[in-house]
Amino acid sequence: MVSDEVTYEIRHQRNARFLFFVPIWMAFWLFFEVLIGFLILRGLWNLPAEIQRDGGYAIGGLVIGAILLAWLTMWSYLGFIMARAWLWNRFGRESISIVGGELAILRECLAWRRSKRYKLSEVQSLRCISKPGRSFEMMRVGQMCNMNVPLLSFDYRPSKKVQFGFGIEATSAEEIVADLGTRYPEMVAAS
Repeated sequence: MVSDEVTYEIRHQRNARFLFFVPIWMAFWLFFEVLIGFLILRGLWNLPAEIQRDGGYAIGGLVIGAILLAWLTMWSYLGFIMARAWLWNRFGRESISIVGGELAILRECLAWRRSKRYKLSEVQSLRCISKPGRSFEMMRVGQMCNMNVPLLSFDYRPSKKVQFGFGIEATSAEEIVADLGTRYPEMVAAS
């Protein structure tokens, strides 16, 4: 095993249409979110008067309010996902480092950083694959964000599959695997 330190910067493809379209879409998204939030608050404010005036008929307003609240919750969650995807597409960076017998995967996006470390002795079958796992496989947004095109994967311990490098160009992924194959043949060995 080679004992030198190795770091690879993963440069993923940026999607210009996605970067242009999503802020416009999110402006409309936010408008409707504020509108529905206002309707819910107005309904809650007027609810005591409606119950006093209409009696049992105000229950229909509660049902509609509950539906709008569920819709607003889903809308907010999906808006968060799209905003996060846009930020990753615009500012996201990923790097792989091998230092001191560990493989570290660092993901950075503005002030957000996440690092995961894996014992190099338990990393097996590093490979470039063109079809990702469940995370973005079925989502169209994954294609828009370049988050489900060629990526890197390896098996960790007997049962864990680790995927990273979403949006990396296929040639870059193959170069990383080939270089690591010369430095750490036991990690890239075919399973």
